[in-house]
Amino acid sequence: MGMSEEGKPKARKPAVMRDRTILVADDDEGIRVIVRKSLREDYRLLDAPNGAEALRMAQRYLPDLVLLDVNMPEMSGPEVAKEIRLNPRTRMIPIIMLTVNAELASKLQGFESGADDYVIKPFDVHELRARIEAVLRRNQEALSASPLTMLPGGAMIERETNGRIHNSETFAFLYIDIDHFKAFNDAYGYAEGDRVIRYTAQIVSKAVSSLGGPRDFVGHVGGDDFVVITTPAKAETLAQRVAEHFDQKVPLFYSPEDRLRGYVAAKDRQGREERFPIMSLSIAIATNEKRTLDRYAKVSETVAEIKRFLKTRAMGRGSSWLMDRRRDRDE
Repeated sequence: MGMSEEGKPKARKPAVMRDRTILVADDDEGIRVIVRKSLREDYRLLDAPNGAEALRMAQRYLPDLVLLDVNMPEMSGPEVAKEIRLNPRTRMIPIIMLTVNAELASKLQGFESGADDYVIKPFDVHELRARIEAVLRRNQEALSASPLTMLPGGAMIERETNGRIHNSETFAFLYIDIDHFKAFNDAYGYAEGDRVIRYTAQIVSKAVSSLGGPRDFVGHVGGDDFVVITTPAKAETLAQRVAEHFDQKVPLFYSPEDRLRGYVAAKDRQGREERFPIMSLSIAIATNEKRTLDRYAKVSETVAEIKRFLKTRAMGRGSSWLMDRRRDRDE
Protein backbone atom coordinates (compact mmCIF):
# COMPACT_ATOMS: atom_id res chain seq x y z
CA MET A 1 0.00 0.00 0.00
CA GLY A 2 1.37 3.44 -0.95
CA MET A 3 1.90 6.34 1.46
CA SER A 4 0.57 9.88 1.24
CA GLU A 5 2.72 12.98 1.81
CA GLU A 6 1.50 13.06 5.41
CA GLY A 7 2.76 9.53 5.93
CA LYS A 8 -0.71 8.04 6.08
CA PRO A 9 -1.64 5.04 3.95
CA LYS A 10 -3.39 5.92 0.71
CA ALA A 11 -6.86 4.51 0.33
CA ARG A 12 -7.11 1.94 -2.45
CA LYS A 13 -9.86 2.24 -5.01
CA PRO A 14 -12.41 -0.57 -4.78
CA ALA A 15 -11.35 -3.47 -6.97
CA VAL A 16 -13.48 -4.21 -10.01
CA MET A 17 -14.97 -7.68 -9.59
CA ARG A 18 -14.20 -9.72 -12.69
CA ASP A 19 -15.14 -13.39 -12.49
CA ARG A 20 -13.46 -14.61 -15.69
CA THR A 21 -9.77 -14.73 -16.56
CA ILE A 22 -8.26 -14.53 -20.05
CA LEU A 23 -4.65 -15.44 -20.82
CA VAL A 24 -3.25 -13.42 -23.74
CA ALA A 25 -0.22 -15.10 -25.34
CA ASP A 26 1.56 -13.13 -28.09
CA ASP A 27 5.20 -12.22 -28.67
CA ASP A 28 4.06 -8.82 -29.97
CA GLU A 29 3.81 -6.56 -26.94
CA GLY A 30 1.71 -4.09 -28.91
CA ILE A 31 -0.99 -6.73 -29.43
CA ARG A 32 -0.98 -7.59 -25.74
CA VAL A 33 -1.39 -3.90 -24.85
CA ILE A 34 -4.32 -3.49 -27.26
CA VAL A 35 -6.07 -6.56 -25.88
CA ARG A 36 -5.50 -5.48 -22.27
CA LYS A 37 -6.93 -2.03 -22.91
CA SER A 38 -10.01 -3.38 -24.69
CA LEU A 39 -10.83 -6.18 -22.22
CA ARG A 40 -9.59 -5.00 -18.82
CA GLU A 41 -12.97 -3.60 -17.76
CA ASP A 42 -14.65 -7.01 -18.01
CA TYR A 43 -11.99 -9.65 -17.43
CA ARG A 44 -9.00 -10.45 -15.30
CA LEU A 45 -6.06 -10.56 -17.70
CA LEU A 46 -2.82 -12.50 -17.78
CA ASP A 47 -0.26 -12.24 -20.57
CA ALA A 48 2.65 -14.28 -21.83
CA PRO A 49 5.33 -13.27 -24.37
CA ASN A 50 6.03 -16.76 -25.72
CA GLY A 51 4.52 -20.21 -26.07
CA ALA A 52 6.38 -21.90 -23.22
CA GLU A 53 5.32 -19.21 -20.76
CA ALA A 54 1.75 -19.40 -22.06
CA LEU A 55 1.61 -23.14 -21.39
CA ARG A 56 3.07 -22.71 -17.91
CA MET A 57 0.55 -20.00 -17.01
CA ALA A 58 -2.38 -21.97 -18.44
CA GLN A 59 -1.45 -24.95 -16.27
CA ARG A 60 -0.90 -22.82 -13.19
CA TYR A 61 -3.80 -20.37 -13.35
CA LEU A 62 -6.42 -22.36 -15.32
CA PRO A 63 -7.85 -19.32 -17.16
CA ASP A 64 -11.37 -19.30 -18.58
CA LEU A 65 -10.04 -18.68 -22.10
CA VAL A 66 -6.69 -18.43 -23.91
CA LEU A 67 -5.98 -15.99 -26.75
CA LEU A 68 -3.08 -17.69 -28.49
CA ASP A 69 -0.88 -16.28 -31.25
CA VAL A 70 -0.01 -18.85 -33.91
CA ASN A 71 3.65 -17.85 -34.39
CA MET A 72 5.57 -17.46 -31.13
CA PRO A 73 9.11 -18.28 -29.97
CA GLU A 74 9.92 -21.42 -27.94
CA MET A 75 6.55 -23.03 -28.70
CA SER A 76 4.10 -22.21 -31.49
CA GLY A 77 0.42 -21.58 -30.82
CA PRO A 78 -0.71 -24.96 -32.21
CA GLU A 79 1.92 -26.73 -30.08
CA VAL A 80 0.68 -24.96 -26.95
CA ALA A 81 -2.94 -25.78 -27.84
CA LYS A 82 -2.12 -29.49 -28.23
CA GLU A 83 -0.45 -29.55 -24.81
CA ILE A 84 -3.41 -27.77 -23.24
CA ARG A 85 -5.76 -30.38 -24.72
CA LEU A 86 -3.60 -33.29 -23.51
CA ASN A 87 -3.66 -32.19 -19.86
CA PRO A 88 -6.87 -33.30 -18.05
CA ARG A 89 -6.79 -30.14 -15.89
CA THR A 90 -6.68 -27.77 -18.90
CA ARG A 91 -8.27 -29.65 -21.77
CA MET A 92 -11.65 -27.91 -21.42
CA ILE A 93 -10.19 -24.37 -21.55
CA PRO A 94 -11.42 -22.71 -24.77
CA ILE A 95 -8.76 -21.37 -27.16
CA ILE A 96 -8.96 -18.59 -29.76
CA MET A 97 -6.03 -18.42 -32.17
CA LEU A 98 -4.62 -15.07 -33.36
CA THR A 99 -2.89 -15.03 -36.75
CA VAL A 100 -2.03 -12.87 -39.74
CA ASN A 101 -2.56 -15.86 -42.06
CA ALA A 102 -6.12 -16.15 -43.30
CA GLU A 103 -5.44 -19.16 -45.50
CA LEU A 104 -7.72 -22.16 -45.02
CA ALA A 105 -4.81 -24.51 -44.35
CA SER A 106 -3.70 -22.36 -41.44
CA LYS A 107 -7.21 -22.36 -40.02
CA LEU A 108 -7.48 -26.14 -40.30
CA GLN A 109 -4.13 -26.54 -38.57
CA GLY A 110 -5.37 -24.46 -35.66
CA PHE A 111 -8.64 -26.35 -35.30
CA GLU A 112 -6.88 -29.71 -35.50
CA SER A 113 -4.68 -28.63 -32.61
CA GLY A 114 -7.76 -27.83 -30.53
CA ALA A 115 -8.60 -24.19 -31.27
CA ASP A 116 -12.24 -23.21 -30.81
CA ASP A 117 -12.09 -20.14 -33.06
CA TYR A 118 -9.78 -17.96 -35.15
CA VAL A 119 -9.28 -14.18 -35.28
CA ILE A 120 -7.29 -12.61 -38.10
CA LYS A 121 -4.85 -9.77 -37.39
CA PRO A 122 -5.32 -6.88 -37.53
CA PHE A 123 -8.61 -7.39 -35.73
CA ASP A 124 -11.42 -5.12 -34.67
CA VAL A 125 -11.63 -5.06 -30.87
CA HIS A 126 -15.43 -5.22 -30.99
CA GLU A 127 -15.28 -8.36 -33.11
CA LEU A 128 -12.71 -9.87 -30.76
CA ARG A 129 -14.93 -9.19 -27.77
CA ALA A 130 -17.94 -10.74 -29.55
CA ARG A 131 -15.96 -13.86 -30.44
CA ILE A 132 -14.70 -14.22 -26.89
CA GLU A 133 -18.22 -13.99 -25.49
CA ALA A 134 -19.51 -16.51 -28.05
CA VAL A 135 -16.77 -19.03 -27.26
CA LEU A 136 -17.20 -18.61 -23.49
CA ARG A 137 -20.96 -19.09 -23.86
CA ARG A 138 -20.55 -22.26 -25.92
CA ASN A 139 -18.03 -23.60 -23.43
CA GLN A 140 -20.35 -22.93 -20.52
CA GLU A 141 -23.10 -24.83 -22.29
CA ALA A 142 -20.78 -27.75 -22.99
CA LEU A 143 -19.61 -27.91 -19.37
CA SER A 144 -23.21 -27.98 -18.14
CA ALA A 145 -24.09 -30.85 -20.46
CA SER A 146 -24.66 -34.35 -19.13
CA PRO A 147 -21.50 -36.40 -19.77
CA LEU A 148 -23.69 -39.47 -20.40
CA THR A 149 -26.06 -37.99 -23.01
CA MET A 150 -24.28 -34.72 -23.96
CA LEU A 151 -27.64 -32.97 -23.64
CA PRO A 152 -27.81 -29.59 -21.85
CA GLY A 153 -28.05 -29.96 -18.09
CA GLY A 154 -29.95 -28.27 -15.28
CA ALA A 155 -28.38 -24.82 -15.59
CA MET A 156 -29.16 -24.59 -19.30
CA ILE A 157 -32.70 -25.93 -18.80
CA GLU A 158 -33.41 -23.20 -16.27
CA ARG A 159 -31.79 -20.56 -18.49
CA GLU A 160 -33.81 -21.66 -21.54
CA THR A 161 -37.06 -21.64 -19.57
CA ASN A 162 -36.40 -18.24 -18.02
CA GLY A 163 -35.53 -16.84 -21.45
CA ARG A 164 -38.93 -17.81 -22.80
CA ILE A 165 -40.67 -16.42 -19.74
CA HIS A 166 -38.71 -13.16 -20.08
CA ASN A 167 -39.68 -12.89 -23.76
CA SER A 168 -43.37 -13.55 -22.96
CA GLU A 169 -43.39 -16.64 -25.19
CA THR A 170 -46.11 -19.26 -24.99
CA PHE A 171 -44.48 -22.63 -24.36
CA ALA A 172 -45.03 -26.17 -23.13
CA PHE A 173 -42.59 -27.78 -20.69
CA LEU A 174 -42.45 -31.59 -20.80
CA TYR A 175 -40.87 -33.38 -17.83
CA ILE A 176 -40.06 -37.00 -18.73
CA ASP A 177 -39.36 -39.48 -15.92
CA ILE A 178 -38.57 -43.20 -16.27
CA ASP A 179 -40.76 -45.25 -13.92
CA HIS A 180 -39.17 -48.28 -12.16
CA PHE A 181 -35.71 -47.33 -13.39
CA LYS A 182 -34.09 -47.89 -9.97
CA ALA A 183 -35.34 -51.47 -9.84
CA PHE A 184 -33.92 -52.14 -13.30
CA ASN A 185 -30.63 -50.48 -12.37
CA ASP A 186 -30.37 -52.56 -9.20
CA ALA A 187 -31.16 -55.80 -11.00
CA TYR A 188 -29.06 -55.33 -14.15
CA GLY A 189 -26.29 -52.98 -13.04
CA TYR A 190 -25.21 -49.43 -13.76
CA ALA A 191 -23.82 -50.15 -17.24
CA GLU A 192 -27.21 -51.40 -18.43
CA GLY A 193 -28.89 -48.51 -16.65
CA ASP A 194 -26.68 -46.09 -18.57
CA ARG A 195 -27.72 -47.80 -21.82
CA VAL A 196 -31.36 -47.11 -20.97
CA ILE A 197 -30.57 -43.45 -20.21
CA ARG A 198 -28.74 -43.03 -23.53
CA TYR A 199 -31.55 -44.76 -25.41
CA THR A 200 -34.14 -42.48 -23.82
CA ALA A 201 -32.06 -39.44 -24.80
CA GLN A 202 -31.97 -40.71 -28.39
CA ILE A 203 -35.70 -41.28 -28.75
CA VAL A 204 -36.55 -37.92 -27.15
CA SER A 205 -34.08 -36.10 -29.43
CA LYS A 206 -35.31 -37.94 -32.54
CA ALA A 207 -38.93 -37.17 -31.74
CA VAL A 208 -38.16 -33.47 -31.35
CA SER A 209 -36.09 -33.47 -34.57
CA SER A 210 -38.88 -35.03 -36.62
CA LEU A 211 -41.96 -33.44 -35.02
CA GLY A 212 -40.74 -30.29 -33.33
CA GLY A 213 -39.61 -26.88 -34.50
CA PRO A 214 -36.20 -25.21 -34.82
CA ARG A 215 -36.47 -23.56 -31.39
CA ASP A 216 -37.51 -26.69 -29.51
CA PHE A 217 -35.16 -27.65 -26.69
CA VAL A 218 -34.13 -31.01 -25.21
CA GLY A 219 -32.34 -31.26 -21.87
CA HIS A 220 -31.18 -33.93 -19.42
CA VAL A 221 -31.90 -32.94 -15.83
CA GLY A 222 -29.81 -35.86 -14.60
CA GLY A 223 -30.41 -39.49 -13.75
CA ASP A 224 -33.54 -40.71 -15.52
CA ASP A 225 -35.20 -37.29 -15.96
CA PHE A 226 -35.42 -35.33 -19.22
CA VAL A 227 -37.03 -32.09 -20.37
CA VAL A 228 -38.47 -30.87 -23.66
CA ILE A 229 -39.54 -27.28 -24.25
CA THR A 230 -41.80 -26.84 -27.26
CA THR A 231 -45.08 -25.17 -28.26
CA PRO A 232 -48.39 -26.21 -26.65
CA ALA A 233 -49.70 -27.38 -30.05
CA LYS A 234 -46.91 -29.96 -30.39
CA ALA A 235 -46.58 -31.06 -26.77
CA GLU A 236 -48.94 -34.04 -26.71
CA THR A 237 -47.88 -35.29 -30.15
CA LEU A 238 -44.27 -35.32 -28.97
CA ALA A 239 -45.22 -37.03 -25.71
CA GLN A 240 -47.13 -39.71 -27.57
CA ARG A 241 -44.27 -40.39 -29.99
CA VAL A 242 -41.71 -40.66 -27.19
CA ALA A 243 -43.98 -42.91 -25.10
CA GLU A 244 -44.75 -45.25 -27.99
CA HIS A 245 -41.12 -45.68 -29.00
CA PHE A 246 -40.04 -46.23 -25.40
CA ASP A 247 -42.71 -48.87 -24.73
CA GLN A 248 -41.88 -50.63 -27.97
CA LYS A 249 -38.14 -50.98 -27.37
CA VAL A 250 -37.47 -50.88 -23.63
CA PRO A 251 -38.57 -54.50 -22.95
CA LEU A 252 -35.57 -55.57 -25.05
CA PHE A 253 -33.29 -54.34 -22.27
CA TYR A 254 -34.66 -57.11 -20.02
CA SER A 255 -33.84 -60.79 -20.06
CA PRO A 256 -36.30 -63.06 -21.92
CA GLU A 257 -37.46 -64.46 -18.56
CA ASP A 258 -38.24 -61.01 -17.11
CA ARG A 259 -39.94 -59.93 -20.34
CA LEU A 260 -42.15 -63.01 -20.23
CA ARG A 261 -43.06 -62.43 -16.58
CA GLY A 262 -43.56 -58.71 -17.16
CA TYR A 263 -41.65 -57.69 -14.08
CA VAL A 264 -38.25 -57.78 -12.36
CA ALA A 265 -37.84 -58.96 -8.79
CA ALA A 266 -35.83 -56.66 -6.51
CA LYS A 267 -35.58 -55.90 -2.83
CA ASP A 268 -37.04 -52.76 -1.30
CA ARG A 269 -35.31 -50.64 1.36
CA GLN A 270 -36.49 -52.98 4.09
CA GLY A 271 -34.91 -55.94 2.31
CA ARG A 272 -38.22 -57.46 1.24
CA GLU A 273 -38.55 -58.81 -2.27
CA GLU A 274 -40.86 -56.81 -4.47
CA ARG A 275 -42.00 -57.11 -8.08
CA PHE A 276 -41.43 -54.08 -10.29
CA PRO A 277 -43.08 -53.77 -13.71
CA ILE A 278 -41.22 -53.19 -16.96
CA MET A 279 -40.00 -49.58 -17.16
CA SER A 280 -42.32 -46.94 -18.57
CA LEU A 281 -42.45 -43.16 -18.82
CA SER A 282 -44.44 -40.54 -16.95
CA ILE A 283 -44.56 -37.34 -18.99
CA ALA A 284 -45.90 -34.28 -17.18
CA ILE A 285 -46.70 -31.27 -19.39
CA ALA A 286 -47.03 -27.73 -18.04
CA THR A 287 -47.91 -24.79 -20.27
CA ASN A 288 -48.40 -21.07 -19.82
CA GLU A 289 -51.09 -21.04 -22.51
CA LYS A 290 -53.85 -20.69 -19.92
CA ARG A 291 -51.89 -20.37 -16.67
CA THR A 292 -49.30 -17.91 -15.46
CA LEU A 293 -45.87 -19.51 -15.18
CA ASP A 294 -43.79 -16.45 -14.43
CA ARG A 295 -40.71 -18.13 -12.94
CA TYR A 296 -38.83 -21.38 -13.32
CA ALA A 297 -39.78 -22.53 -9.83
CA LYS A 298 -43.48 -22.32 -10.74
CA VAL A 299 -42.88 -24.44 -13.84
CA SER A 300 -41.04 -27.04 -11.73
CA GLU A 301 -43.79 -27.10 -9.11
CA THR A 302 -46.47 -27.60 -11.76
CA VAL A 303 -44.80 -30.54 -13.51
CA ALA A 304 -43.95 -32.12 -10.13
CA GLU A 305 -47.63 -31.99 -9.20
CA ILE A 306 -48.68 -33.56 -12.52
CA LYS A 307 -45.99 -36.23 -12.24
CA ARG A 308 -47.18 -37.24 -8.78
CA PHE A 309 -50.71 -37.67 -10.13
CA LEU A 310 -49.46 -39.75 -13.08
CA LYS A 311 -47.50 -42.07 -10.81
CA THR A 312 -50.57 -42.78 -8.67
CA ARG A 313 -52.23 -44.12 -11.83
CA ALA A 314 -49.21 -46.08 -13.08
CA MET A 315 -50.02 -49.78 -12.77
CA GLY A 316 -47.52 -51.28 -15.19
CA ARG A 317 -49.72 -50.57 -18.20
CA GLY A 318 -47.10 -48.64 -20.13
CA SER A 319 -46.14 -45.02 -20.46
CA SER A 320 -48.56 -42.17 -19.86
CA TRP A 321 -48.66 -38.42 -20.24
CA LEU A 322 -50.85 -35.60 -19.03
CA MET A 323 -51.06 -31.97 -20.08
CA ASP A 324 -52.18 -29.42 -17.52
CA ARG A 325 -55.25 -27.69 -18.98
CA ARG A 326 -56.23 -25.77 -15.88
CA ARG A 327 -56.67 -22.04 -15.97
CA ASP A 328 -55.63 -19.53 -13.33
CA ARG A 329 -59.32 -18.81 -12.86
CA ASP A 330 -62.51 -19.84 -14.61
CA GLU A 331 -63.56 -17.59 -17.47
